[in-house]
Amino acid sequence: MNHVLDSSRSFLTRRAALAHLAGGGLGVAIAVRGTAAQEATPTPLPAALEEWIAGWQTLDPGRIAAIYAEDGVHEVVATGEVIEGRSAIRDNIAALMTAIPDATLGVNRAFATGDAGAIDWTFTGHYTSQLPGFPPPAGQALTFRAVILFELASGQIVRSTEFYDLYGLLVQIGAVPMPGGEATPVATTGCSLSEAVCRTNTAGRSRGRRRGTRRRSSPDPSPRPR
Repeated sequence: MNHVLDSSRSFLTRRAALAHLAGGGLGVAIAVRGTAAQEATPTPLPAALEEWIAGWQTLDPGRIAAIYAEDGVHEVVATGEVIEGRSAIRDNIAALMTAIPDATLGVNRAFATGDAGAIDWTFTGHYTSQLPGFPPPAGQALTFRAVILFELASGQIVRSTEFYDLYGLLVQIGAVPMPGGEATPVATTGCSLSEAVCRTNTAGRSRGRRRGTRRRSSPDPSPRPR
């Protein structure tokens, strides 16, 4: 028992010595870095991101598009869309606002550093007018979460990359069934929001039907030659 205690004391002594040596360099650096992180004040958002938020809160597609560079790009990762040019970005936003006229964008968090920024937001509204690529509207209530990464230059957005819950959105508009649920009529017709998504869902249902109706061939009762 004493041997164990002595070994433990020895280990603690060595650890204390190492901590003392680190205190002259690395330990101080860690302490200063931690203090700086705690005392740092939030960096104000760049004007371009503030304007992006304001444009959505006022449902003004022109206001949002104006903060993009003339050759700015908006990429939607979930659908594979790449929208190039300020005018095309404006038209895309305008179509969404027309289809969901009561759209509300709630900012969960936003930050920026240097020439990059990010906004985590929640979108809510009702799908009441036809949106190109979507099934017909029926006043469905929508809510989904998204994150957009921004690349900035000369006070403008040169590129934005959007990530959002496409599956959750498709479930809410009735384009695909909930996990374990039955497919809605919309799920089998007209779902062109993402042709890749529709082809995948349709192929999956077809494979399921084929698997469900496949029959095993009965064994041949006739003797085989040896």
